[in-house]
Amino acid sequence: MNATLINLLAAIGSAVAAVASVVVALILGRRADALATAQRRHSAFSTAAEWRRDLTEWAAEAIDVLSEATYCCEDKSEGAATERLFICRFRVSSLIDRGRFFLPNIRRDEYGTDKPAAYRGYRHSALDPLVAAERVLSTGQTGSFTDRRYALIAMKREFVSAIQQILDPEHFNREVAKMISEGHESQRPDPTLGGLLPDNQNIPRGAEALLEDPRSRHLGLRKPD
Repeated sequence: MNATLINLLAAIGSAVAAVASVVVALILGRRADALATAQRRHSAFSTAAEWRRDLTEWAAEAIDVLSEATYCCEDKSEGAATERLFICRFRVSSLIDRGRFFLPNIRRDEYGTDKPAAYRGYRHSALDPLVAAERVLSTGQTGSFTDRRYALIAMKREFVSAIQQILDPEHFNREVAKMISEGHESQRPDPTLGGLLPDNQNIPRGAEALLEDPRSRHLGLRKPD
């Protein structure tokens, strides 16, 4: 084998090795990018899950306070009821400011620019029911409602509706149902997954129907017919 052929084979070998190195580098690079993307997605998912959990806990506490205030309005013992309503009032006030951590003001450069940073702009609409409830508790202002109790009930419903729209539990339940279905083959035939998802074939019975359910007879507590 002459020198020319040897040099040619060596050159070809070097070229093949170079190409192989490039291919390996590309494959490793793509794998690294895929791993980085997966890591970013996992991190984003974890952050979103934590935010959702914290928002839910804050909203649940607000609902508890509004419910307590509503029932306090039925208490006829003036001293105790007044004290409990005062406690509910300052808790609602605190919850409003804590809510700004999740739902900050919008258009902060257009309105209230002389105020502290967290209070510039327009308040998030999901906080409005809490602010309205605080006014009911502090000033007795009820707007078009007949009394404080009905005003607080209405504000609680407005708040629950606003937070539900943000959390979108229907979509979340569908995602959870998908994971359950993929992990538990025995539940796949049930489209509702035991009631997690809505049953399009049946309308919920309602509370009144449950109270009148003849199956409650076995408890021995039902009123006689």
